Amino acid sequence: MYYFNKKAQGATEYLIVLAVVIIIGLIVIGVMRNVPASGASASIRASKAYWESADIGITDYAVDGTGLTLFVRNNFARNIKITDIKFDATLVYTTDETLKAGEILQLTSTSETCTAGRQYLYEVKITYTDLITNSEYTFVGATPLTGTCAG
Repeated sequence: MYYFNKKAQGATEYLIVLAVVIIIGLIVIGVMRNVPASGASASIRASKAYWESADIGITDYAVDGTGLTLFVRNNFARNIKITDIKFDATLVYTTDETLKAGEILQLTSTSETCTAGRQYLYEVKITYTDLITNSEYTFVGATPLTGTCAG
């Protein structure tokens, strides 16, 4: 009789350990569901950090169903003239704008739109002229401009 009681105790311990393992597994699965969302958020934060400190910075930006708004800052120590801005291959801004060193300018365009809630990722190319040397350059961002469409 003593022998059978030991078997019953072993089976009970096994079931308890199995239940604990299943509960831990469910907790891990629940936590992992949030990982992709935080990954997207991290790429947006990284994009914003890069663009704020780029030679020609984009300090704030929004794209929605009606167009886009950019706040562009001249991070050079000299004056420049922005001649155009492209998102991927789309020309989004073509009016010449002069920026003094450190100056921020708000630019708007209707040539690029998106649907509310969707993510976007644009390679940005900014063509500008150095007003001291009168030389023209193209600045290509090392990090895409990333965000979520406003609604």
